[in-house]
Amino acid sequence: MADQQLLAIVWGETSGLAAKDGSNQTLARLHAVVAKLAAAAQRRGLGGNLKQQLAPRANDAVAMVTYNAMSSTVSAVETNTYRAEMELPARAVLWEVNENGAPPRDNLPPTSVAWMFDADVTSGGDFVAGTGADTRTYRLFESPKLPAEDELPYVSGYTDSGVVRPSDRRRWYRSPAWGIGLSGGALFFLAAFSLLWTASSFSLAYDLLANRQIEDGQKFSSSLPLPACPAGGGRIRRLAKPQPTL
Repeated sequence: MADQQLLAIVWGETSGLAAKDGSNQTLARLHAVVAKLAAAAQRRGLGGNLKQQLAPRANDAVAMVTYNAMSSTVSAVETNTYRAEMELPARAVLWEVNENGAPPRDNLPPTSVAWMFDADVTSGGDFVAGTGADTRTYRLFESPKLPAEDELPYVSGYTDSGVVRPSDRRRWYRSPAWGIGLSGGALFFLAAFSLLWTASSFSLAYDLLANRQIEDGQKFSSSLPLPACPAGGGRIRRLAKPQPTL
């Protein structure tokens, strides 16, 4: 019986995929490739970087047929009894391709797997996932060259296993951190301007009250509107002298 963790990895990496040519042998080869490379990753302590998924429910008849076939293939790989027309690769990449067989521009592979375009890389078949407008085609790129000790031998654009996505190249003004920083800076300068204006106004008012700026004080006083004198206000009335009382 195949190792349960290895079965979980192979099922997690291939569940939902079907051979584009409808051949069971093509799908079985994918299972064999993933099983071999996943076992190699486990020996290097890299098995945790691969997706794992439990077996499907017993009432899911279609999935159980695929799972049982996969289990038999994995067991054959473990016991070294699996036979294929082409030797299984030392490393592989499963990546989305367009109708021209090239990775789409909006989903280019990372530079860490640039070797998938080398001359000695061969195709292990095309596989489809999804339905209708969401259908995607993935190609298995196989290489006979051994990966580095710290390199995951199997990389998948289908499950993102081993994929280091490039950082989001958003414009600086679309970053929330930049927006918060600019808003904080604007508030700081507004508060500083308000403080300086208040201090200047207070200093000027104090100088006027203390007669430190006589000329400015006179100009300020002359600018104030004075009320008009009442009629007859220019005449000086003489008050009658009080008469002595007897």
